[in-house]
Amino acid sequence: MPSSPLKIASQNRGLARSAKQSIKSRITSGAGYLFVRNGYHGTSMRDVADSVGLRASSLYRHVKSKQELLHRVLDRLMDEALDGARAALASEESPEQCIGLLVRANICLARPSETALLQSELRNLERHYRYQIVRKQDQYRKLWFSVLQRGVEQGVFRIEDPKLAFFGIVGALNYVENWFNPSGLLSRKQVAEVFSRWILRSLRV
Repeated sequence: MPSSPLKIASQNRGLARSAKQSIKSRITSGAGYLFVRNGYHGTSMRDVADSVGLRASSLYRHVKSKQELLHRVLDRLMDEALDGARAALASEESPEQCIGLLVRANICLARPSETALLQSELRNLERHYRYQIVRKQDQYRKLWFSVLQRGVEQGVFRIEDPKLAFFGIVGALNYVENWFNPSGLLSRKQVAEVFSRWILRSLRV
């Protein structure tokens, strides 16, 4: 039995939304790669358009400005980091196991090289965009704090200052991108296991 005109129209709208979302994702990924390679100020909208096979004029149908693009890149990164951290804590494992899961989620992000942009380019975001990213950073930090504090309360961690411990841990994890070689002896998961053991040794009573 042939589909009704209403059903066909609905399917076509769904396909159009999917295609638009795909282009949007390609643009965001292309911009992220260029921002990491050339920096925010060293990347033009024409560079972004060329990287995804669009004309510069066509690019503006999908994004308003380079500011919006930088926000998209950082916002996607923080959403992925938050999703990974929440999944790690949803398991209701022990604080020690949660730390291992948090470390793996951090090191094994889908686009880990973009984490450097949080240090180098966040300051280039306009205030209203920057506030949204900082708010998500705070949410991410609180998830770590909750695990660290739970470990202290259960007597398995000895931490004088959970905030300081968090910044030390995340600083070390973020620095992985400065030396990690995908062709090296260790995979990301193996590096995460090494870091997990090292971090837990420093936290345990």
